[in-house]
Amino acid sequence: MNNDIVIIQLDRDRQIKFTHTAQKTLCAITGKTIEEIDQGIDLSDFEQLELLVYCGLLYDAGKHGEALTREQIPALLDEAPSQAHVWEKVVSAWRMAFGAPVQTEGNSTIPAGEPG
Repeated sequence: MNNDIVIIQLDRDRQIKFTHTAQKTLCAITGKTIEEIDQGIDLSDFEQLELLVYCGLLYDAGKHGEALTREQIPALLDEAPSQAHVWEKVVSAWRMAFGAPVQTEGNSTIPAGEPG
């Protein structure tokens, strides 16, 4: 397994990746800098979580020829095995984007709502 890839289980296995485009989109939608977003991540905020997932899935959608919309994200999240799975994968992908250590297998050591 490539440790540089974070897979989130939704309607299918999808790669969640905070690319340059994803970060730029996130900043454009929120009107915040990456630093402000990083300091204010609250995974218990449904809107923020959905926005992070949306931006993180843009790369995968593009690779699969899909036109992903923000409106599709709640239904995709309903397909996840658990909320904890979603949190773990979002945090792992976010940390990976900035070179932080990532735990991608096993039990997460990241408390719910914390970016790590």
